[in-house]
Amino acid sequence: MDEIKDGVIGLWEKDTDFLIEWADDLPTLDMQNEKRYYYNQGSSKDCTLYSAFGALSDLMDYELTKEDIEEIVAKSYEMWRTHWQWWYTASWVDCVCKRWNAKHPDNPVAYYRVNLRDDDLIDKIISKNYALCVSYSGNYNYNYDYVVDDVLNGDTFGKSTYGHAVSIIKRDGKKCIKDNYYPRKNSKGVDTNIYEVEPLFSTLRAHGVYHSSWYLIVKVNNEERLAELKRLNTFKQDVEAAIELNSKMWHETNSQEFRNDLHNTNEKLRAKLKDIATEMNKFSL
Repeated sequence: MDEIKDGVIGLWEKDTDFLIEWADDLPTLDMQNEKRYYYNQGSSKDCTLYSAFGALSDLMDYELTKEDIEEIVAKSYEMWRTHWQWWYTASWVDCVCKRWNAKHPDNPVAYYRVNLRDDDLIDKIISKNYALCVSYSGNYNYNYDYVVDDVLNGDTFGKSTYGHAVSIIKRDGKKCIKDNYYPRKNSKGVDTNIYEVEPLFSTLRAHGVYHSSWYLIVKVNNEERLAELKRLNTFKQDVEAAIELNSKMWHETNSQEFRNDLHNTNEKLRAKLKDIATEMNKFSL
């Protein structure tokens, strides 16, 4: 990869990403003024970064300065030149959060991966006024569709010609995409920077138009709680890996006695997974 491609090129999901699976205890953001932050992405290459800028600003009710943005963009490009995987959704969100925390150590943030396939979880999160960073595969047909009437009416658009990162929010009770531009009007005077995707959201997801994982940025009010969540998540992954390995050995061995031992061990490990889930719920957001 000898040049920076336009837009997001993939998710690059990492095992170290904490996969959030609940939102009941997630505090609702106070947005009485219903203000959403827009940043006009400086380049077609920077959409993933600007998606995170908007989500972070919505969360903190804080408008990033030109200097803030230029510093983070410069750091991101520097990282890309030494790490090929930097042009992925997770990397950009991680960079924005780390740069924020370096400048605001008394008001830190963290990010979590959200499974797009869980409609109920996504609805709970955005109903509490959070903006979720998301990427999708688009083309001319996609662009033309939503600009006409401020609603994405189609559910499939043919071969993708670009990848783009935006954020999803809830407005007037409906799922909407918030793009990375200052508000712009179509011929009818409608703001096309935010467009509705509620009618066909599940179908768009099923057709792969929207990518499988989204990212949530949250305030961190208790560093010990965050550390415990990360520890439990790592433990959970290790237990799941052990169960998978034992199952593999169960099929490979000819010893019935060894199979019984493996079966009993996996029963204990599955019980441990339930214990871990209970502990994780105690530290829910």
